[in-house]
Formats: sequence, structure tokens, C-alpha cells
Amino acid sequence: MGTRSLSNSNIRFSVEEVVKGQYEKPTLILPGFLTDRDDWNRQNPPYMSARPTADASCFAHGYRKGGQFLLMLKKWDGSLSEVIAGRPLDGYTISWAALGPLNEQLGSSDDPWVQWVREQVKGKRRAK
Repeated sequence: MGTRSLSNSNIRFSVEEVVKGQYEKPTLILPGFLTDRDDWNRQNPPYMSARPTADASCFAHGYRKGGQFLLMLKKWDGSLSEVIAGRPLDGYTISWAALGPLNEQLGSSDDPWVQWVREQVKGKRRAK
């Protein structure tokens, strides 16, 4: 596999659940490319780093067609360096914490990773 360019490659995600924050649209578009391979994070939750295909940019941009992913998004404010080809997509990015587990593939909607994240969010809500 050669290097893939993100400058003209976008992925449209269907939003199934918002764990924290608000997002009102039924879809989200992010830079990335489709792959025919699963890319599971080999760690046990809590994940301390990105899935294995994180590249030289320190982010994983490949997504299995039909796969489920937990995306930890950050609102793009124009000051971050992750704009691909000069355009943010839908105003959000996953490229905000190098080598972080920001867009991990899930085995199901109740995957251990999403369970762990839900518990962390729930715990922070209780602590307030």
C-alpha cells in the first residue's frame, strides 16, 4: 500500500449516538479513506494510544466500510494544523491529539471501548 492523500478523500459517517456534547445532524463528513480491513486497537480499555494504522501524521485515517467507530471530535477553530487541503469538514476534526485513540473501530455498539468511555462521561456528570 502506498501513501494515500487525504486532500480529496472524505468519509461520510452516520451518527448513531452522541456520548457527550451535541451534534444535531444525521451524518458527519471527515477526511479519510475506506479500507477493506478491520483495524482494531489491540489494547484493553482504557486505550492509551491510537490503533495500529496511525501513520506519520500520528493519526489513523482509514475506515472499514460498514464499520462502527467511536469518534472523539474537537470543534475546528481555524487555528489547528489539521486542515486537509485548506478546508475543515462539518466543522470538526479527529486530528487534535497525536497518537490518541480518537477514532477507534468498534466491534459493536456496546464494544468495551465505548462502554468505558460512556462510564467516564457518566462519572464526570455525577461529579459536577
